[in-house]
Amino acid sequence: MSRGGVKGIGDPESLGTAFFVLVGVIFVVVVVLLVEAWYYGYEQRLVSERLVQTPIEEAVRVEAEQQRLLEGYAMADEERNAVRIPIDRAMDLIVLEAQGK
Repeated sequence: MSRGGVKGIGDPESLGTAFFVLVGVIFVVVVVLLVEAWYYGYEQRLVSERLVQTPIEEAVRVEAEQQRLLEGYAMADEERNAVRIPIDRAMDLIVLEAQGK
């Protein structure tokens, strides 16, 4: 406003300027929050894919290998002439041995 309360041609309106500044600040805050939410969601997906899936897959593979060793026949040590037998059969043999048969 110019002197005497009369508006000049080039005088900015303070209310309009404040409104645009407020809208701009709100817009920037919303954009920053959306980008942050997107980033942390993406990061969480990557972490779960890399750190969670790999150990699960490894655990499944190890468990399958252990199960195969427990249930199958194989040569354990050729030098000592030792064989590996299924765990159920080994337990039966131990019971029979304990009973003296």
